[in-house]
Amino acid sequence: MESNTDTIMDVERGAGRNKRKWSEEEDEKLVESLIELVNNGAYKADNGFKPGYLGFLENSLSVKLPTSGLKGKPHIESRIKTLKKDFNMVYDLRYGSTSGFGWNSENQLVTASRDVWAEYAKSHVGVLKWRSTPFPFFDDLAIIFGKDRATGHNAESAMEAEENINLEEAAQGKNDDSSMQASDESTSRRSSKRKKFDAEQMAEVMYNASKMIAAEFANSTKVMAAEFASSTKLLIAAETDRLEKKEKLMDELSKISDIDVVQRFKAAKKIADSENLMVLFFGASDAEKKQLVDAILAGEI
Repeated sequence: MESNTDTIMDVERGAGRNKRKWSEEEDEKLVESLIELVNNGAYKADNGFKPGYLGFLENSLSVKLPTSGLKGKPHIESRIKTLKKDFNMVYDLRYGSTSGFGWNSENQLVTASRDVWAEYAKSHVGVLKWRSTPFPFFDDLAIIFGKDRATGHNAESAMEAEENINLEEAAQGKNDDSSMQASDESTSRRSSKRKKFDAEQMAEVMYNASKMIAAEFANSTKVMAAEFASSTKLLIAAETDRLEKKEKLMDELSKISDIDVVQRFKAAKKIADSENLMVLFFGASDAEKKQLVDAILAGEI
């Protein structure tokens, strides 16, 4: 994973002018803000994010990292794509069909023998960096991208099932043709006509194919039901959290020094009317809350 201890933006010129090296702290704060976005529920769609999510993340990071200069485009959008690519690669290593890979939870590192890595790398370009690169954000990114990932796997499984059915039918047809031809030649050379699948053989092929399709459909239905239940729980949790935060808002604002009662009510109204500001306020440290309230009262937000 790219990292840089500098907080000053490092931009490459020319064709790569939109590339930027991210520090470990910046990655940590971005993932933290993405979790807040998912919990908020307003910007998370079934297969990605809804319009406005970059603005939410830009505002969040401007509070958490006020000197970073991070913008929704191109910085945050590009980094999310990189994080998702890394997550998908590590996900395949941990849960893919290839055996031999493990996970060191203490070091947040993929583990495997040298031979397993060498064989896997033959068909997966760039995978060897994960031999020695920790991925501490995996569990959080599973919450952020997990649903998208599950959807992708279901689609892949369906295509594989269809391909297997076609291969099975083709192989069955080839074997039957060869068998029928041998039988014809041994019993009568006067017959020049080949036999096709008889009704019994065709029924068997169709029965096997229908079982595979039915099994895949049942699995997809279970996944969809689980996803719906999970989404419902998240929405209920987000609404409960929002109401609890509104009740605690004045108590939190009373802890901020140097503002009077009128200013406190003005800030409370502004924050309570905005889901984004509510999430940012309660996700901030005491010092960050003070800066956020000052910005609100000054009309900067």
